[in-house]
Amino acid sequence: TTGEMMLALPGRRFMVGLDPYFFYRGDPARYRLWFDLVRRPPPNPALVIQEAFASRYVLCESPLEEYQPLLRALLRDPGATLKGRSRLWMLFELGAR
Repeated sequence: TTGEMMLALPGRRFMVGLDPYFFYRGDPARYRLWFDLVRRPPPNPALVIQEAFASRYVLCESPLEEYQPLLRALLRDPGATLKGRSRLWMLFELGAR
C-alpha cells in the first residue's frame, strides 16, 4: 500500500517506501536509528525524527504490530499532532504545536 501513497503524494519523499534493504545499504547508521526508533522509541520521537531525518510528517501503516510502539509514543508526544487516521494509515505532523 505504500506505492499507493507514493502515487497519491508525488511531491513527497518517502524514507522507507520500497525496500528497507536499500535504505540500509545507503546509510547503515540512519537505518539502525530508524529500526530502533520504530521498535523502542524514546519519549520524544518527534524531535528525533525531525533532527535525524529532517521530516515534518510521519505516515505509518497503523495495523502492523511492529509499528505500535512508535505510534503509541507519537500519540503521547506533545511534538507530534495526529492529522489523520484510516484503517490502514496514521499521519502525524511534527513540531506543529
